[in-house]
Amino acid sequence: MHGRFFSFLTAGMIETVGFLGNLCAGFLFLAARLLGYNPLAAASPVADFGTKFLLIAGLLNILCILDAFDIAVGEKD
Repeated sequence: MHGRFFSFLTAGMIETVGFLGNLCAGFLFLAARLLGYNPLAAASPVADFGTKFLLIAGLLNILCILDAFDIAVGEKD
C-alpha cells in the first residue's frame, strides 16, 4: 500500500509519535528498514491508507501491551 515510515525527529511532535507507532509495529518495521524499504512520496489515497495502517498497527500493539500489563499486575479483572 506504499505507506511511508516516519523518522525520529525531536523537533516535530507528529514525526516523533509517528516514529513510535512505526517502531511498535514490530519485526516487520525493523525488517523493512534493514532491507531498505523507502517508498517514494505518492499523492494517492492508497498511500495515505498505507501510512495510517502502519501507524494504527503499532499503536494497537502498545494498547495490547498495556492491557496485558494491567492483567498481570492484577488491576484488571
